[in-house]
Amino acid sequence: GAAVAGLAALIGPATAVAMQEGLWPVLPGLAGAAWATGTALAPWPRTWRGRIGRVGSLMLGGAAAGSFVPLAALVPVALVLLAWMSRAASWRAVASAAAGTAAGLAVLGPWLWWVSAETIVTAGDPSTWRVPWWLAAAAAATAVLAVLAGPERHVVGAGLGGLVLAGGGFLTRAGEIGIGSEPSAVGYVLAAIGGAIVVACVADGADEGASVLGRAGIRLAQLAAAVLFVPAIVMVASGSLGLGDDRFGEALAFTEARSSEAGPGRVLLIGEDLPGQARSVDSVPYRVISGGEVRLAEAWLPAPRAGDQALAAYLESLLVEPQLRPGSRLAEFGIQWVVLTSPSAFDDVFAATLDVKRLPLVDVPFAVFENVEQVTRADAGGWTFTGYGYAGPPVPAVRIAESRSERWGAGSDGWAAIADGGESTISYRVDPTVRALAQVALSVIVLAAAAVVASVGARR
Repeated sequence: GAAVAGLAALIGPATAVAMQEGLWPVLPGLAGAAWATGTALAPWPRTWRGRIGRVGSLMLGGAAAGSFVPLAALVPVALVLLAWMSRAASWRAVASAAAGTAAGLAVLGPWLWWVSAETIVTAGDPSTWRVPWWLAAAAAATAVLAVLAGPERHVVGAGLGGLVLAGGGFLTRAGEIGIGSEPSAVGYVLAAIGGAIVVACVADGADEGASVLGRAGIRLAQLAAAVLFVPAIVMVASGSLGLGDDRFGEALAFTEARSSEAGPGRVLLIGEDLPGQARSVDSVPYRVISGGEVRLAEAWLPAPRAGDQALAAYLESLLVEPQLRPGSRLAEFGIQWVVLTSPSAFDDVFAATLDVKRLPLVDVPFAVFENVEQVTRADAGGWTFTGYGYAGPPVPAVRIAESRSERWGAGSDGWAAIADGGESTISYRVDPTVRALAQVALSVIVLAAAAVVASVGARR
């Protein structure tokens, strides 16, 4: 049962859909949450070395869960609390799970310092799991039959698993109530764990003394559980573990080839199925990425700041009153290219512009427009974007196309930052509190790993 449950969690329908949606952090987040939960429910070791290792293992699991899916740090203690209320776990298990959750929150310290609870719950576009009716029916049948016909020792587990599965499924489909990307991501984690628990409860079959009706019921439950693996079979057969095709890597290679000495500018992507998270204007998704190689750090969008708000307002104005020469305004944002990934209201906006010209690129499946105005992310001559900052010859001050912030420099030009260029480099200044919290997070991980290593070979 445990082995089949592991497979159900790893390649079950919830995980398969998350991978297809590009939510790959769900997989390591799920692994950490499941590890911490299972460790908390295991019998408490009798030796001190074993106990130290147990705490270290709980902390590593919680840290892994929180690092990839922040709200998943709460999953171990929530699940064990649910089991405790059903008298399927002890208070010691709850305390153990709390250690894993505390470690997960400690690792998130640098992030929690500058975001609010509202941002955590509502920021980002949620992923909606559109469950086929036959898959929902199979999951419901598995859970119901596991409770009604399963072995008595598994009835509570099947009920709890079904409850967790339903709760996770609700979160993956609750975008209409205002939740953001993080709650929907943890919804996939909960759905995967809940489904795995239910599958485990039917995998062992019926008790020896079960009635004919009970045996028939558990066989039907096993058959329904097998249906849950259909998405996994499709995922494996595709050869890509469910991850979508690379639609933007090669398609945006032109940004490197056509960049100036100042380096590639930014790319404004407008349309459906954009990489990573996106914002929207008049219900049309859009986002801005760096030209050249797209970095993983740009996959998740922070809360809108001055530059984001200014760009959104300008794009909205273009829909109301199109302009013949929008290139100079886009250049202020460091935008060198506009890429339309699907038909939208912006097709007409950029169809008749004089300084944003369409490029006749044969191998690119999108409509690509290039800004013919001079575009630099830093307005001083010779200054270039280096990936996480700017560099160039010494000058008194540099306007950079970044939202104004004292950590870029004390000055501002409207929404943009004015930074001191006297030292030839400009970087985002470190917040001492964030640095201290990051050091605490690293210390937690190192201590947890040391505890696990020290307990190797200890008697349980």
